[in-house]
Amino acid sequence: MPSAISSAALKHPIFLPSKGPESDKPKEFLQDIVSPYSRNMELLNELVQGRGGLAKLVSTQLSGYILSQPFLSKFSGNKFNLCCTPKDIYSLDYANTRFDILTPVYTTGTIEIQAGTPTILRGSGTLWDANAKAGDYVKIGAGSIHTDSTWYEVESVDSDTLITLTSAAATTGAGASYVLRQIFTGGNTDYWDWEQFLDENIGEVVIMTNGVDKPYYWTGSGQATIFGTLATGFTTAKFVDVYKDRILFLNTVEGGANQPQRLRWSGVADLTSYLDIDFRDFVDEPTFITATGRYAGFHVVFKATNAYVGRHVSGADVFDYDLATECEGCRSRFSVVEHQKFLAYYGSDKKFHKWNLLQDIIITEATFPETKEFDPNTDEFVQGFEIKHRNQIRWFCPFGDTDLFNYITVWDYVKEDVKVWDTAEANALSCMGRLFLNDDVYADDAVFGELYADETSGFADDSSQLANAALTLYGGYDGYLRIADSGTDDDGSTYTRLLRFKRLNFRMSDRRKRLQRQRWWLDQEASGTVTIKMKLDESSSYEPETKSISLTETGKEVVKKMITWNKHAITFQPEISATNFFALHGFNNYFFPKGLG
Repeated sequence: MPSAISSAALKHPIFLPSKGPESDKPKEFLQDIVSPYSRNMELLNELVQGRGGLAKLVSTQLSGYILSQPFLSKFSGNKFNLCCTPKDIYSLDYANTRFDILTPVYTTGTIEIQAGTPTILRGSGTLWDANAKAGDYVKIGAGSIHTDSTWYEVESVDSDTLITLTSAAATTGAGASYVLRQIFTGGNTDYWDWEQFLDENIGEVVIMTNGVDKPYYWTGSGQATIFGTLATGFTTAKFVDVYKDRILFLNTVEGGANQPQRLRWSGVADLTSYLDIDFRDFVDEPTFITATGRYAGFHVVFKATNAYVGRHVSGADVFDYDLATECEGCRSRFSVVEHQKFLAYYGSDKKFHKWNLLQDIIITEATFPETKEFDPNTDEFVQGFEIKHRNQIRWFCPFGDTDLFNYITVWDYVKEDVKVWDTAEANALSCMGRLFLNDDVYADDAVFGELYADETSGFADDSSQLANAALTLYGGYDGYLRIADSGTDDDGSTYTRLLRFKRLNFRMSDRRKRLQRQRWWLDQEASGTVTIKMKLDESSSYEPETKSISLTETGKEVVKKMITWNKHAITFQPEISATNFFALHGFNNYFFPKGLG
Protein backbone atom coordinates (compact mmCIF):
# COMPACT_ATOMS: atom_id res chain seq x y z
CA MET A 1 0.00 0.00 0.00
CA PRO A 2 1.14 3.62 -0.46
CA SER A 3 3.02 5.02 2.53
CA ALA A 4 1.93 8.11 4.44
CA ILE A 5 4.03 11.28 4.35
CA SER A 6 1.74 13.25 6.67
CA SER A 7 -1.38 12.68 8.71
CA ALA A 8 -3.53 12.71 5.58
CA ALA A 9 -1.58 12.79 2.30
CA LEU A 10 -0.50 9.50 0.73
CA LYS A 11 2.59 9.06 -1.45
CA HIS A 12 2.60 6.85 -4.53
CA PRO A 13 6.10 6.50 -6.03
CA ILE A 14 6.02 5.61 -9.71
CA PHE A 15 9.78 5.22 -9.48
CA LEU A 16 12.51 6.84 -7.45
CA PRO A 17 15.92 8.09 -8.55
CA SER A 18 18.63 5.42 -8.20
CA LYS A 19 16.74 3.32 -5.69
CA GLY A 20 13.58 1.39 -5.10
CA PRO A 21 12.08 -1.72 -6.69
CA GLU A 22 10.52 0.15 -9.62
CA SER A 23 13.83 1.43 -11.04
CA ASP A 24 15.33 -2.05 -10.64
CA LYS A 25 12.53 -3.62 -12.68
CA PRO A 26 12.28 -1.76 -15.98
CA LYS A 27 10.21 -4.52 -17.59
CA GLU A 28 7.53 -4.10 -14.95
CA PHE A 29 7.91 -0.34 -15.20
CA LEU A 30 7.11 -0.45 -18.91
CA GLN A 31 4.19 -2.84 -18.74
CA ASP A 32 2.55 -1.36 -15.67
CA ILE A 33 3.23 2.34 -16.01
CA VAL A 34 4.15 3.56 -19.51
CA SER A 35 1.64 3.84 -22.32
CA PRO A 36 2.62 2.29 -25.66
CA TYR A 37 1.77 5.62 -27.29
CA SER A 38 4.85 7.28 -25.89
CA ARG A 39 7.26 8.43 -28.61
CA ASN A 40 11.00 8.85 -29.03
CA MET A 41 11.97 7.64 -25.56
CA GLU A 42 14.31 4.83 -24.56
CA LEU A 43 15.45 3.12 -21.37
CA LEU A 44 19.21 3.72 -21.23
CA ASN A 45 21.61 3.71 -18.27
CA GLU A 46 18.63 3.01 -15.99
CA LEU A 47 16.99 6.29 -17.10
CA VAL A 48 13.97 6.91 -19.26
CA GLN A 49 15.35 9.43 -21.73
CA GLY A 50 14.82 10.89 -25.18
CA ARG A 51 16.40 9.29 -28.22
CA GLY A 52 19.32 10.94 -30.01
CA GLY A 53 18.89 12.68 -33.33
CA LEU A 54 20.16 12.14 -36.87
CA ALA A 55 22.94 13.93 -38.74
CA LYS A 56 24.27 13.37 -42.26
CA LEU A 57 27.48 11.34 -42.28
CA VAL A 58 28.70 13.07 -45.44
CA SER A 59 26.97 15.58 -47.71
CA THR A 60 27.03 13.30 -50.78
CA GLN A 61 23.63 12.23 -52.09
CA LEU A 62 23.54 8.78 -53.68
CA SER A 63 21.54 7.72 -56.74
CA GLY A 64 18.28 6.76 -55.04
CA TYR A 65 16.82 4.89 -52.09
CA ILE A 66 19.55 3.32 -49.96
CA LEU A 67 18.14 -0.21 -49.84
CA SER A 68 20.95 -2.05 -48.06
CA GLN A 69 24.25 -1.50 -46.26
CA PRO A 70 26.51 -4.52 -46.88
CA PHE A 71 29.79 -4.89 -45.02
CA LEU A 72 33.08 -6.54 -45.98
CA SER A 73 35.83 -7.33 -43.47
CA LYS A 74 39.19 -8.57 -44.82
CA PHE A 75 41.77 -10.65 -42.96
CA SER A 76 44.17 -7.80 -43.66
CA GLY A 77 42.16 -5.67 -41.25
CA ASN A 78 40.52 -3.52 -43.90
CA LYS A 79 36.79 -2.92 -43.43
CA PHE A 80 34.44 -1.64 -46.09
CA ASN A 81 31.01 -0.07 -45.61
CA LEU A 82 28.84 -0.42 -48.71
CA CYS A 83 25.54 1.12 -49.77
CA CYS A 84 23.20 -0.32 -52.41
CA THR A 85 20.60 1.74 -54.28
CA PRO A 86 18.37 0.48 -57.11
CA LYS A 87 20.97 1.81 -59.55
CA ASP A 88 24.40 1.47 -57.92
CA ILE A 89 26.65 -0.11 -55.32
CA TYR A 90 28.96 2.24 -53.37
CA SER A 91 31.81 1.91 -50.89
CA LEU A 92 32.36 4.69 -48.36
CA ASP A 93 35.77 6.35 -48.83
CA TYR A 94 36.71 7.49 -45.30
CA ALA A 95 39.79 9.50 -46.21
CA ASN A 96 38.12 11.62 -48.90
CA THR A 97 34.60 11.72 -47.40
CA ARG A 98 33.00 10.47 -50.62
CA PHE A 99 31.82 7.18 -52.11
CA ASP A 100 33.64 4.93 -54.56
CA ILE A 101 31.19 3.58 -57.15
CA LEU A 102 31.45 -0.22 -57.47
CA THR A 103 28.81 -0.59 -60.20
CA PRO A 104 30.16 -2.46 -63.27
CA VAL A 105 31.58 -0.23 -66.03
CA TYR A 106 32.30 -0.40 -69.76
CA THR A 107 35.40 1.42 -71.05
CA THR A 108 36.14 -0.16 -74.44
CA GLY A 109 37.06 2.26 -77.24
CA THR A 110 37.29 6.06 -77.20
CA ILE A 111 34.88 8.98 -77.52
CA GLU A 112 34.50 12.46 -78.97
CA ILE A 113 32.11 15.28 -78.02
CA GLN A 114 31.93 18.02 -80.64
CA ALA A 115 31.33 21.68 -79.80
CA GLY A 116 28.09 22.00 -81.76
CA THR A 117 26.50 18.83 -80.35
CA PRO A 118 27.35 18.71 -76.60
CA THR A 119 24.73 16.04 -75.84
CA ILE A 120 25.99 13.62 -78.50
CA LEU A 121 28.64 11.05 -77.52
CA ARG A 122 30.45 9.69 -80.57
CA GLY A 123 32.35 6.43 -80.14
CA SER A 124 35.21 4.71 -81.88
CA GLY A 125 35.73 0.99 -81.30
CA THR A 126 32.68 0.92 -79.02
CA LEU A 127 29.86 -1.64 -78.84
CA TRP A 128 27.23 0.38 -77.04
CA ASP A 129 24.15 -1.45 -78.34
CA ALA A 130 25.07 -4.46 -76.22
CA ASN A 131 26.77 -2.68 -73.32
CA ALA A 132 24.81 0.53 -72.66
CA LYS A 133 21.19 1.52 -72.02
CA ALA A 134 19.10 4.55 -71.17
CA GLY A 135 19.68 5.56 -67.56
CA ASP A 136 23.37 4.59 -67.51
CA TYR A 137 25.95 7.26 -66.74
CA VAL A 138 29.08 8.43 -68.57
CA LYS A 139 32.18 10.13 -67.18
CA ILE A 140 34.75 11.80 -69.42
CA GLY A 141 38.26 10.45 -68.81
CA ALA A 142 39.59 7.24 -67.27
CA GLY A 143 39.53 6.24 -63.59
CA SER A 144 38.10 8.39 -60.78
CA ILE A 145 34.98 6.22 -60.47
CA HIS A 146 33.55 7.98 -57.44
CA THR A 147 30.90 10.50 -56.45
CA ASP A 148 33.20 13.53 -56.77
CA SER A 149 33.41 12.97 -60.54
CA THR A 150 31.00 14.56 -63.04
CA TRP A 151 28.58 12.03 -64.52
CA TYR A 152 26.20 12.52 -67.46
CA GLU A 153 23.04 10.42 -67.78
CA VAL A 154 22.38 8.46 -70.96
CA GLU A 155 19.08 9.44 -72.59
CA SER A 156 19.24 6.91 -75.43
CA VAL A 157 21.63 4.47 -77.10
CA ASP A 158 21.30 5.23 -80.83
CA SER A 159 23.89 2.78 -82.21
CA ASP A 160 27.13 1.02 -81.30
CA THR A 161 28.93 4.35 -81.75
CA LEU A 162 26.31 6.97 -80.83
CA ILE A 163 24.79 7.91 -77.45
CA THR A 164 22.54 10.85 -76.61
CA LEU A 165 22.97 12.40 -73.14
CA THR A 166 20.27 14.14 -71.09
CA SER A 167 22.51 17.21 -70.54
CA ALA A 168 25.38 18.93 -72.31
CA ALA A 169 28.91 17.67 -71.65
CA ALA A 170 32.23 19.42 -72.11
CA THR A 171 33.78 19.33 -75.59
CA THR A 172 36.29 16.50 -76.00
CA GLY A 173 38.60 15.75 -78.91
CA ALA A 174 38.64 12.42 -80.72
CA GLY A 175 40.39 9.56 -78.94
CA ALA A 176 39.36 10.56 -75.40
CA SER A 177 38.90 7.88 -72.78
CA TYR A 178 35.63 7.47 -70.89
CA VAL A 179 33.81 5.38 -68.29
CA LEU A 180 30.25 4.14 -68.84
CA ARG A 181 28.53 3.11 -65.61
CA GLN A 182 26.10 0.23 -66.21
CA ILE A 183 23.39 0.82 -63.64
CA PHE A 184 21.27 -1.99 -62.20
CA THR A 185 17.65 -2.51 -63.24
CA GLY A 186 15.89 -3.20 -59.93
CA GLY A 187 13.22 -0.88 -58.56
CA ASN A 188 12.64 0.81 -55.22
CA THR A 189 11.21 -2.34 -53.63
CA ASP A 190 13.90 -4.71 -54.95
CA TYR A 191 15.92 -4.69 -51.74
CA TRP A 192 19.45 -6.05 -51.88
CA ASP A 193 20.23 -9.03 -49.69
CA TRP A 194 23.88 -9.70 -48.89
CA GLU A 195 26.33 -12.01 -47.11
CA GLN A 196 30.09 -12.17 -46.63
CA PHE A 197 31.76 -15.34 -47.99
CA LEU A 198 35.27 -16.84 -48.00
CA ASP A 199 36.18 -18.31 -51.39
CA GLU A 200 39.19 -20.64 -51.40
CA ASN A 201 40.65 -18.93 -54.48
CA ILE A 202 39.32 -15.37 -54.44
CA GLY A 203 39.42 -14.77 -50.68
CA GLU A 204 36.91 -12.75 -48.69
CA VAL A 205 34.06 -11.32 -50.76
CA VAL A 206 30.66 -9.77 -50.14
CA ILE A 207 27.79 -11.22 -52.22
CA MET A 208 24.76 -9.12 -53.20
CA THR A 209 21.47 -10.04 -54.89
CA ASN A 210 18.19 -8.18 -55.43
CA GLY A 211 15.99 -10.73 -57.20
CA VAL A 212 16.12 -8.83 -60.50
CA ASP A 213 19.73 -8.36 -61.56
CA LYS A 214 22.20 -11.23 -61.61
CA PRO A 215 24.03 -11.71 -58.31
CA TYR A 216 27.28 -9.78 -57.84
CA TYR A 217 30.28 -10.10 -55.57
CA TRP A 218 33.01 -7.66 -54.59
CA THR A 219 36.53 -8.46 -53.41
CA GLY A 220 37.44 -5.13 -51.81
CA SER A 221 38.93 -3.49 -54.90
CA GLY A 222 37.81 -2.52 -58.39
CA GLN A 223 34.24 -2.96 -59.59
CA ALA A 224 31.61 -5.47 -58.47
CA THR A 225 31.77 -8.70 -60.48
CA ILE A 226 28.81 -10.57 -61.90
CA PHE A 227 28.55 -14.27 -61.04
CA GLY A 228 29.89 -15.95 -64.16
CA THR A 229 29.03 -19.56 -63.29
CA LEU A 230 25.61 -20.55 -62.01
CA ALA A 231 23.30 -23.54 -62.37
CA THR A 232 21.65 -23.96 -65.78
CA GLY A 233 18.88 -21.40 -66.29
CA PHE A 234 19.42 -19.78 -62.86
CA THR A 235 19.63 -16.00 -63.23
CA THR A 236 18.93 -14.42 -59.83
CA ALA A 237 17.44 -14.86 -56.35
CA LYS A 238 15.72 -12.68 -53.78
CA PHE A 239 17.78 -13.96 -50.85
CA VAL A 240 21.32 -15.14 -50.20
CA ASP A 241 22.79 -16.86 -47.16
CA VAL A 242 26.05 -18.60 -46.20
CA TYR A 243 25.99 -21.89 -44.30
CA LYS A 244 28.67 -24.57 -43.84
CA ASP A 245 31.01 -22.73 -46.27
CA ARG A 246 28.45 -22.78 -49.06
CA ILE A 247 26.47 -20.01 -50.73
CA LEU A 248 22.72 -20.53 -50.48
CA PHE A 249 20.40 -18.74 -52.92
CA LEU A 250 16.68 -18.81 -52.05
CA ASN A 251 13.46 -17.78 -53.82
CA THR A 252 15.11 -17.99 -57.22
CA VAL A 253 14.40 -17.11 -60.85
CA GLU A 254 15.22 -19.91 -63.30
CA GLY A 255 14.51 -20.10 -67.00
CA GLY A 256 12.64 -16.81 -66.72
CA ALA A 257 10.17 -18.25 -64.17
CA ASN A 258 9.97 -17.59 -60.43
CA GLN A 259 10.82 -20.52 -58.16
CA PRO A 260 9.71 -19.03 -54.80
CA GLN A 261 10.02 -22.33 -52.91
CA ARG A 262 13.52 -23.21 -54.09
CA LEU A 263 16.88 -23.28 -52.32
CA ARG A 264 20.12 -23.70 -54.34
CA TRP A 265 23.66 -24.08 -53.01
CA SER A 266 27.23 -23.83 -54.23
CA GLY A 267 30.26 -26.03 -53.78
CA VAL A 268 32.29 -25.75 -50.59
CA ALA A 269 34.21 -22.46 -50.40
CA ASP A 270 33.76 -21.93 -54.15
CA LEU A 271 31.43 -19.28 -55.54
CA THR A 272 32.04 -20.53 -59.09
CA SER A 273 30.89 -24.13 -58.46
CA TYR A 274 27.21 -25.06 -58.96
CA LEU A 275 25.58 -28.34 -59.87
CA ASP A 276 22.15 -28.43 -61.46
CA ILE A 277 21.09 -31.16 -58.99
CA ASP A 278 22.06 -29.15 -55.90
CA PHE A 279 18.68 -27.71 -54.92
CA ARG A 280 15.69 -28.36 -52.70
CA ASP A 281 12.06 -27.31 -53.16
CA PHE A 282 10.04 -26.69 -49.98
CA VAL A 283 6.68 -27.82 -51.39
CA ASP A 284 5.12 -29.58 -48.42
CA GLU A 285 2.69 -26.66 -48.33
CA PRO A 286 2.06 -23.91 -50.91
CA THR A 287 3.53 -20.80 -49.27
CA PHE A 288 6.72 -19.11 -50.49
CA ILE A 289 10.14 -18.77 -48.89
CA THR A 290 10.07 -15.38 -47.15
CA ALA A 291 13.30 -15.27 -45.14
CA THR A 292 16.39 -17.13 -43.97
CA GLY A 293 18.62 -17.17 -40.90
CA ARG A 294 21.15 -19.12 -38.86
CA TYR A 295 20.93 -20.09 -35.21
CA ALA A 296 22.79 -22.54 -32.93
CA GLY A 297 24.49 -24.26 -35.85
CA PHE A 298 21.25 -24.72 -37.79
CA HIS A 299 20.05 -23.10 -40.98
CA VAL A 300 16.48 -21.79 -40.90
CA VAL A 301 14.27 -21.29 -43.95
CA PHE A 302 11.22 -19.19 -43.09
CA LYS A 303 8.03 -19.47 -45.08
CA ALA A 304 4.82 -17.47 -44.80
CA THR A 305 3.20 -19.71 -42.14
CA ASN A 306 6.03 -21.79 -40.63
CA ALA A 307 9.74 -22.50 -40.91
CA TYR A 308 12.14 -25.33 -41.73
CA VAL A 309 15.20 -26.03 -39.58
CA GLY A 310 18.13 -27.53 -41.48
CA ARG A 311 21.45 -29.15 -40.73
CA HIS A 312 24.38 -30.36 -42.77
CA VAL A 313 24.45 -34.10 -43.58
CA SER A 314 26.73 -36.26 -45.67
CA GLY A 315 25.84 -37.84 -48.99
CA ALA A 316 24.00 -36.48 -51.99
CA ASP A 317 21.38 -34.51 -50.03
CA VAL A 318 23.97 -32.23 -48.32
CA PHE A 319 21.27 -30.54 -46.20
CA ASP A 320 18.30 -32.00 -44.34
CA TYR A 321 15.37 -29.86 -43.13
CA ASP A 322 12.57 -30.52 -40.63
CA LEU A 323 9.31 -28.56 -40.43
CA ALA A 324 8.97 -26.34 -37.32
CA THR A 325 5.29 -25.63 -36.87
CA GLU A 326 5.71 -23.66 -33.63
CA CYS A 327 7.17 -20.81 -35.69
CA GLU A 328 4.58 -18.23 -36.72
CA GLY A 329 6.15 -17.71 -40.14
CA CYS A 330 8.04 -14.62 -41.25
CA ARG A 331 6.56 -11.75 -43.24
CA SER A 332 9.82 -9.91 -44.02
CA ARG A 333 13.27 -11.31 -44.85
CA PHE A 334 14.96 -8.16 -43.69
CA SER A 335 13.26 -8.20 -40.29
CA VAL A 336 15.22 -11.31 -39.21
CA VAL A 337 17.93 -10.56 -36.63
CA GLU A 338 20.30 -13.34 -35.63
CA HIS A 339 21.04 -13.08 -31.91
CA GLN A 340 23.08 -15.65 -30.01
CA LYS A 341 20.04 -16.63 -27.92
CA PHE A 342 17.23 -16.39 -30.46
CA LEU A 343 16.06 -15.35 -33.90
CA ALA A 344 13.97 -12.17 -33.81
CA TYR A 345 11.59 -11.49 -36.70
CA TYR A 346 8.38 -9.82 -37.90
CA GLY A 347 5.75 -12.53 -38.15
CA SER A 348 2.89 -13.26 -40.49
CA ASP A 349 0.57 -12.25 -37.63
CA LYS A 350 2.03 -8.71 -37.93
CA LYS A 351 3.75 -8.91 -34.55
CA PHE A 352 7.40 -9.11 -33.58
CA HIS A 353 8.66 -12.46 -32.27
CA LYS A 354 11.69 -14.11 -30.73
CA TRP A 355 12.22 -17.82 -31.43
CA ASN A 356 14.91 -20.21 -30.16
CA LEU A 357 13.74 -23.15 -32.34
CA LEU A 358 11.78 -24.52 -29.38
CA GLN A 359 9.60 -21.67 -28.14
CA ASP A 360 8.19 -18.78 -30.19
CA ILE A 361 7.33 -15.73 -28.05
CA ILE A 362 5.55 -12.57 -29.20
CA ILE A 363 7.55 -9.49 -28.22
CA THR A 364 4.81 -6.93 -28.87
CA GLU A 365 1.76 -8.83 -27.67
CA ALA A 366 -0.92 -6.42 -26.38
CA THR A 367 1.66 -3.64 -26.18
CA PHE A 368 1.63 -2.08 -29.62
CA PRO A 369 -1.66 -2.86 -31.37
CA GLU A 370 -0.79 -0.44 -34.19
CA THR A 371 1.58 -3.06 -35.64
CA LYS A 372 -1.64 -4.54 -37.05
CA GLU A 373 -1.97 -1.34 -39.08
CA PHE A 374 1.39 -1.41 -40.84
CA ASP A 375 0.86 -0.95 -44.57
CA PRO A 376 0.42 -4.47 -46.02
CA ASN A 377 2.24 -3.60 -49.25
CA THR A 378 5.26 -2.17 -47.47
CA ASP A 379 5.59 -4.18 -44.26
CA GLU A 380 7.03 -7.16 -46.16
CA PHE A 381 10.22 -5.06 -46.28
CA VAL A 382 10.37 -4.27 -42.53
CA GLN A 383 14.05 -3.88 -41.68
CA GLY A 384 15.61 -5.18 -38.45
CA PHE A 385 19.04 -4.46 -36.99
CA GLU A 386 20.81 -5.15 -33.69
CA ILE A 387 22.50 -2.29 -31.80
CA LYS A 388 24.68 -4.45 -29.57
CA HIS A 389 26.17 -1.80 -27.32
CA ARG A 390 22.64 -0.67 -26.39
CA ASN A 391 21.16 -4.21 -26.16
CA GLN A 392 18.58 -3.11 -28.72
CA ILE A 393 16.96 -4.46 -31.85
CA ARG A 394 15.37 -1.78 -34.00
CA TRP A 395 12.87 -2.36 -36.79
CA PHE A 396 11.96 0.19 -39.49
CA CYS A 397 8.21 -0.04 -40.17
CA PRO A 398 5.48 1.70 -42.24
CA PHE A 399 2.71 3.18 -40.09
CA GLY A 400 0.14 5.40 -41.79
CA ASP A 401 2.35 5.68 -44.88
CA THR A 402 2.04 3.56 -48.02
CA ASP A 403 5.47 4.40 -49.41
CA LEU A 404 8.01 4.94 -46.63
CA PHE A 405 9.19 3.59 -43.30
CA ASN A 406 8.35 6.25 -40.73
CA TYR A 407 8.18 4.32 -37.47
CA ILE A 408 10.85 2.51 -35.45
CA THR A 409 10.02 -0.29 -33.01
CA VAL A 410 12.83 -0.44 -30.44
CA TRP A 411 13.24 -3.52 -28.25
CA ASP A 412 15.73 -3.73 -25.38
CA TYR A 413 16.11 -7.52 -25.23
CA VAL A 414 17.90 -7.50 -21.86
CA LYS A 415 15.27 -5.47 -20.01
CA GLU A 416 12.45 -6.55 -22.32
CA ASP A 417 11.50 -2.94 -22.87
CA VAL A 418 9.64 -1.98 -26.07
CA LYS A 419 9.21 1.60 -27.25
CA VAL A 420 8.54 3.39 -30.53
CA TRP A 421 10.31 6.23 -32.29
CA ASP A 422 9.52 8.37 -35.28
CA THR A 423 11.65 10.95 -37.06
CA ALA A 424 11.22 14.54 -38.15
CA GLU A 425 13.10 13.76 -41.38
CA ALA A 426 10.50 11.85 -43.42
CA ASN A 427 12.99 10.26 -45.84
CA ALA A 428 15.52 9.04 -43.28
CA LEU A 429 14.46 5.44 -42.69
CA SER A 430 15.11 3.04 -45.56
CA CYS A 431 17.76 0.69 -44.06
CA MET A 432 20.23 0.29 -41.20
CA GLY A 433 23.93 -0.48 -40.99
CA ARG A 434 27.02 0.24 -38.95
CA LEU A 435 30.23 2.16 -39.52
CA PHE A 436 33.65 0.81 -38.58
CA LEU A 437 36.75 2.86 -39.25
CA ASN A 438 39.13 1.38 -41.78
CA ASP A 439 42.20 2.39 -39.77
CA ASP A 440 43.03 3.89 -36.41
CA VAL A 441 41.93 7.48 -36.16
CA TYR A 442 43.48 10.65 -34.77
CA ALA A 443 41.36 12.92 -32.63
CA ASP A 444 42.03 15.85 -34.96
CA ASP A 445 40.62 14.01 -37.99
CA ALA A 446 38.29 16.59 -39.54
CA VAL A 447 35.38 14.21 -40.17
CA PHE A 448 35.63 11.02 -38.11
CA GLY A 449 37.91 12.00 -35.24
CA GLU A 450 35.18 13.75 -33.30
CA LEU A 451 32.88 10.77 -33.70
CA TYR A 452 35.33 8.11 -32.55
CA ALA A 453 37.75 9.94 -30.28
CA ASP A 454 35.39 12.11 -28.32
CA GLU A 455 37.22 14.72 -26.23
CA THR A 456 40.56 12.95 -26.43
CA SER A 457 43.79 14.14 -27.96
CA GLY A 458 46.45 12.42 -30.03
CA PHE A 459 46.20 8.80 -31.12
CA ALA A 460 43.06 6.81 -30.40
CA ASP A 461 42.41 3.22 -31.39
CA ASP A 462 38.82 2.62 -32.41
CA SER A 463 38.78 -0.99 -31.22
CA SER A 464 40.54 -1.07 -27.87
CA GLN A 465 39.32 2.29 -26.58
CA LEU A 466 35.77 2.02 -27.83
CA ALA A 467 35.18 -1.74 -27.54
CA ASN A 468 34.18 -1.91 -31.20
CA ALA A 469 31.13 0.24 -30.54
CA ALA A 470 30.43 1.05 -34.19
CA LEU A 471 28.30 3.98 -35.20
CA THR A 472 24.78 3.08 -36.26
CA LEU A 473 23.92 4.37 -39.73
CA TYR A 474 20.50 4.99 -41.25
CA GLY A 475 20.22 4.94 -45.03
CA GLY A 476 17.57 7.30 -46.36
CA TYR A 477 15.07 7.21 -49.19
CA ASP A 478 16.58 10.54 -50.24
CA GLY A 479 19.98 8.93 -50.83
CA TYR A 480 21.73 10.34 -47.76
CA LEU A 481 23.55 8.28 -45.15
CA ARG A 482 22.93 9.44 -41.59
CA ILE A 483 24.48 8.83 -38.19
CA ALA A 484 21.85 7.58 -35.76
CA ASP A 485 21.68 8.74 -32.12
CA SER A 486 23.63 11.90 -32.93
CA GLY A 487 22.72 15.32 -31.55
CA THR A 488 19.31 16.51 -30.40
CA ASP A 489 17.50 17.04 -33.72
CA ASP A 490 17.01 15.33 -37.08
CA ASP A 491 19.07 17.15 -39.69
CA GLY A 492 18.21 20.43 -38.00
CA SER A 493 14.50 19.62 -37.56
CA THR A 494 13.18 19.41 -34.02
CA TYR A 495 10.89 16.59 -32.92
CA THR A 496 8.91 15.79 -29.80
CA ARG A 497 10.03 13.39 -27.12
CA LEU A 498 6.90 12.24 -25.34
CA LEU A 499 6.44 9.98 -22.32
CA ARG A 500 2.81 9.18 -21.63
CA PHE A 501 1.91 7.19 -18.54
CA LYS A 502 -0.95 4.76 -18.23
CA ARG A 503 -3.92 5.81 -16.12
CA LEU A 504 -2.83 5.83 -12.49
CA ASN A 505 -5.30 4.92 -9.77
CA PHE A 506 -2.73 4.70 -6.95
CA ARG A 507 -3.95 1.18 -6.16
CA MET A 508 -7.43 2.49 -5.29
CA SER A 509 -9.30 1.62 -8.45
CA ASP A 510 -12.82 2.43 -7.27
CA ARG A 511 -12.24 5.46 -5.12
CA ARG A 512 -12.29 9.13 -6.09
CA LYS A 513 -9.12 10.98 -5.12
CA ARG A 514 -7.53 14.43 -5.09
CA LEU A 515 -4.11 14.57 -6.70
CA GLN A 516 -2.50 17.35 -4.73
CA ARG A 517 1.04 17.50 -6.19
CA GLN A 518 3.81 15.63 -7.99
CA ARG A 519 7.58 15.60 -7.56
CA TRP A 520 9.75 15.14 -10.68
CA TRP A 521 13.48 14.42 -10.93
CA LEU A 522 15.10 15.28 -14.29
CA ASP A 523 18.60 15.55 -15.71
CA GLN A 524 19.95 19.11 -15.50
CA GLU A 525 20.65 20.53 -18.96
CA ALA A 526 22.26 23.70 -20.27
CA SER A 527 18.88 24.79 -21.63
CA GLY A 528 15.37 23.55 -22.27
CA THR A 529 12.08 22.86 -20.52
CA VAL A 530 9.53 20.06 -20.30
CA THR A 531 5.75 20.36 -20.39
CA ILE A 532 3.48 18.23 -18.22
CA LYS A 533 -0.17 17.64 -19.12
CA MET A 534 -2.91 15.63 -17.44
CA LYS A 535 -5.98 13.57 -18.42
CA LEU A 536 -8.62 12.76 -15.81
CA ASP A 537 -10.60 9.53 -15.66
CA GLU A 538 -11.53 8.29 -19.15
CA SER A 539 -11.34 11.67 -20.84
CA SER A 540 -10.03 11.79 -24.40
CA SER A 541 -8.73 15.35 -23.95
CA TYR A 542 -6.20 16.95 -21.65
CA GLU A 543 -6.95 19.42 -18.90
CA PRO A 544 -6.41 23.02 -20.06
CA GLU A 545 -3.95 23.59 -17.23
CA THR A 546 -0.36 22.52 -18.01
CA LYS A 547 2.87 22.69 -16.03
CA SER A 548 6.36 23.63 -17.20
CA ILE A 549 9.67 22.70 -15.59
CA SER A 550 12.99 24.27 -16.56
CA LEU A 551 15.88 21.86 -16.94
CA THR A 552 18.41 24.56 -16.11
CA GLU A 553 19.52 24.70 -12.49
CA THR A 554 23.07 25.90 -11.87
CA GLY A 555 25.28 23.75 -9.69
CA LYS A 556 23.07 20.67 -9.71
CA GLU A 557 23.18 17.47 -11.72
CA VAL A 558 19.51 16.69 -11.14
CA VAL A 559 16.58 19.10 -11.22
CA LYS A 560 14.07 18.28 -8.46
CA LYS A 561 10.74 20.10 -8.76
CA MET A 562 7.37 19.86 -7.01
CA ILE A 563 4.26 20.92 -8.95
CA THR A 564 0.74 21.38 -7.59
CA TRP A 565 -2.42 20.07 -9.33
CA ASN A 566 -5.36 19.81 -6.89
CA LYS A 567 -7.33 17.68 -9.39
CA HIS A 568 -10.21 15.34 -8.47
CA ALA A 569 -10.70 12.04 -10.32
CA ILE A 570 -10.52 8.25 -10.01
CA THR A 571 -7.63 7.94 -12.48
CA PHE A 572 -4.95 10.37 -13.58
CA GLN A 573 -2.87 10.12 -16.76
CA PRO A 574 0.16 12.45 -16.84
CA GLU A 575 2.27 13.10 -19.92
CA ILE A 576 5.68 14.78 -20.07
CA SER A 577 7.08 16.06 -23.36
CA ALA A 578 9.66 18.37 -24.91
CA THR A 579 11.28 19.14 -28.24
CA ASN A 580 14.63 19.32 -26.42
CA PHE A 581 16.36 16.32 -24.84
CA PHE A 582 15.28 15.25 -21.35
CA ALA A 583 15.97 12.30 -19.05
CA LEU A 584 13.70 11.27 -16.21
CA HIS A 585 15.15 10.01 -12.90
CA GLY A 586 12.07 9.81 -10.71
CA PHE A 587 8.41 10.61 -10.30
CA ASN A 588 6.23 10.72 -7.12
CA ASN A 589 2.54 11.49 -6.60
CA TYR A 590 0.90 12.85 -3.43
CA PHE A 591 -2.86 12.39 -3.13
CA PHE A 592 -5.82 12.31 -0.74
CA PRO A 593 -8.57 9.69 -0.98
CA LYS A 594 -12.02 11.27 -1.00
CA GLY A 595 -13.14 12.16 2.48
CA LEU A 596 -9.59 12.36 3.87
CA GLY A 597 -7.70 15.63 4.16
